[in-house]
Amino acid sequence: MATSVTSGLTKEQIEARKLGIGGSDAASVLGCNPYRSARELYELKLGLREPDPPNAQMKRGIYLEAVARRLYTELTGRKTQRLAQVVHRSYPFMLCNVDGRILKSRPRLGPGVLELKCPAIWTFAKVKREGLPLHYIVQMQHNLAVTGYQWGSFALFNADAWELIHFDVERDLDLIDALYVKEEQFWHQHVEKRIPPPETPNTTPELVAQLAKAEQAAGGGELIVRSDVEWCEAARMYLEAKELGETSENLLASAKEKLQGLMGQKGAVEGGGLRVYWSEQDGRVTFDRKALEGSAPLDRLAVAAAINQRVMSDDTKVAILSDLVHCGVNLKTFEKQGKAFEVFKAYQVKVGVGD
Repeated sequence: MATSVTSGLTKEQIEARKLGIGGSDAASVLGCNPYRSARELYELKLGLREPDPPNAQMKRGIYLEAVARRLYTELTGRKTQRLAQVVHRSYPFMLCNVDGRILKSRPRLGPGVLELKCPAIWTFAKVKREGLPLHYIVQMQHNLAVTGYQWGSFALFNADAWELIHFDVERDLDLIDALYVKEEQFWHQHVEKRIPPPETPNTTPELVAQLAKAEQAAGGGELIVRSDVEWCEAARMYLEAKELGETSENLLASAKEKLQGLMGQKGAVEGGGLRVYWSEQDGRVTFDRKALEGSAPLDRLAVAAAINQRVMSDDTKVAILSDLVHCGVNLKTFEKQGKAFEVFKAYQVKVGVGD
């Protein structure tokens, strides 16, 4: 398939990206992308602006992606696979085109999102020294929101130094909530209505604090290099403990799978000093605040006051006001039932001793 000479993407890919907000767009919506403003992104989505022509950095990323993917697997031992475009189940305007899906390498967190970057040497050195830039962090949190995954990994490869570094990033619920609000506002109030967003996005103090917190958590700040004995000893102890912890997680997951296989079905079994409960519980019930707001429920007292002012006949007033007692909003209709989930609990017991 021919590649577009204007952006390094196929025509189909360019059109697909106009259908929603992707991971690389999210930072522009929040106003923290140093390379593209929200206004420029708006124009791209509506076809009012041509995509940027491919520069050296874009071409480098295209041709070196396969090398970076292979080195990442060799360095981490993590297996990856390609992942097609993903669309958010509840917000269809939120999309992501990630570089891969990391298979089960972190048992407690499940699969992860892989993002590959092949920056120039000066950008690579800056990230290595100071941590991930904010627009990378926002991109990852958008992708985690769309896929529903709990973690992702950024791999940065520089061919000049022939070095790859990677950063694991876990899901940030506060930042994802902010993305939902800002991206929904950008899409519905600006793109769909064809109303340009302001040149400078409205940024609340809460959002500024969330972005600062996310940047700090991802390793921001000047890197201090230490080689003293105390630090090196503490670092060695940490790495050994981390390795033992990961080994323990893998062994625990394998033992759990074997116990479930021996049980054959859900229930309770005791033996060998272990009591196991395996059951299924109903999904958690949560309150859908957005659905309630969207329904625009009425305040019965305000309605009664309005009727009292506008209706002239006292008999009519009395009849309507008495009916209002039965017009309350049934809040249960705004409860969401989550999916049923399995519960597996195991307790150590003294051999031969029951309840």
